[in-house]
Amino acid sequence: MKKITAAALLSALIATPAFADYDGVADKVGTVHAGVKLGFTNYVNSPMGFGIYGGYTVVGPNTFKGNPFFSKISIAVEGEYVSLGSTSYTAGDYRADAIGVAAAATYPINRQFSATAKAGISRTSNKYTDKTNSFFNYSRSYMGLHGGIAGQYHMDSHLGFLAGYDFYPNGYDMMSVSAMYKF
Repeated sequence: MKKITAAALLSALIATPAFADYDGVADKVGTVHAGVKLGFTNYVNSPMGFGIYGGYTVVGPNTFKGNPFFSKISIAVEGEYVSLGSTSYTAGDYRADAIGVAAAATYPINRQFSATAKAGISRTSNKYTDKTNSFFNYSRSYMGLHGGIAGQYHMDSHLGFLAGYDFYPNGYDMMSVSAMYKF
């Protein structure tokens, strides 16, 4: 079974560049994108998190024409919501999530791959709900810096897959894979 799975994954990795017709140019001004992500978080007893995000490109390629590096970069404003995990016990439920905005700069490496770095501000919330006595319920929020890095594989000019790392206020982080669609 492991050999079949390995062969299927290897075949997919070899075959998918043939489907990629993306020209490798950074997103033009006005490009809208949306995505979903799933990954591992450092939330206690619940290591899986998920999120949704969307963005709008405000700086496109050739904005900085005098510099060969910066002339390829696109910058988007992104908003996201991430569930960092939840845990349920006999006495109560814990939950953590984050919501924020960031500026994401993307640099195309070649036709299929690009690199993204983002920085912004997020609010993380921790909530405990006691099942026996509401007196013990609490909720705390933290505002702070949010950042991340990601590598993206472009299936075509609209669909891409990312592997990334994000950090959030109050010590949370997430390693994730995501799918993104550009409109």
